[in-house]
Amino acid sequence: MDISSEEQINNAYKKEIDSDVKERILLVRQVRIDGHEASKVAERELHKTRWCGAYKWLSRFDKFGIEGLKDQPRSDRPPKISEKRC
Repeated sequence: MDISSEEQINNAYKKEIDSDVKERILLVRQVRIDGHEASKVAERELHKTRWCGAYKWLSRFDKFGIEGLKDQPRSDRPPKISEKRC
């Protein structure tokens, strides 16, 4: 990763106010810049993210950049409950 990308990641981390997104940026920094293994970073640092989730966020970063680390809008529709459970 080049220096401009490293600076972008550092700046995004400093400016971000959402703690979940900051945690994801930290994951990207530790894996893509510092060279740590994603599963180890998730295990050691990320309390809400399992190792499989770490790979999801890295993939979204690779495709969409910092914007890919932000939560996407969700519908407010509740999940369906089968009639058998009612």
